[in-house]
Amino acid sequence: MSPPPALLILLLCFLSFLFLPQYLPEFLPLFFTPYIVRLFWGISKKQVLIWAFFVGLFCDISSSYIFGIHTLLYVSSAACTYGLKRFFLKDKFFSLPLVSAIFSFVFSSLAYPSLAIFTHRYCWDASLILLDIRHAILIDFPYSTLIYLLPFLISLGSCKIKKLRGLSCY
Repeated sequence: MSPPPALLILLLCFLSFLFLPQYLPEFLPLFFTPYIVRLFWGISKKQVLIWAFFVGLFCDISSSYIFGIHTLLYVSSAACTYGLKRFFLKDKFFSLPLVSAIFSFVFSSLAYPSLAIFTHRYCWDASLILLDIRHAILIDFPYSTLIYLLPFLISLGSCKIKKLRGLSCY
């Protein structure tokens, strides 16, 4: 199975960014993680970091949180997890969602020291790391799987419809 095009992944991530918080407010993954991870296998590390910067900037502009924190976290998480593409094949079905879950965990792990620097009143303990692992497995992994699987299922369905049309007589 070849991965879907990056532009389609970006479109699905953007649509989920717009609509998921309204309809499922408790289901809040890192919305653009599948797009950044998909870019790992398409372009160089420098270009991935540039795209991570723009995605983080977009998240900062659309967020009411500390300006610049999403940009910092997306770029640093992309820099930390870019090397995982050597260990995972992009053609394997669970490679992209698994790398997305790892990206999410790294993002959350880097958020604690970053938030401690920017807001001095932020406190954390070891139980929060377990919550991040649970969040990466229960929310970000299924979200990434859905984002990668949806275009594949749509294209598979359209191929079956084309094949069925070819068999029918007019």
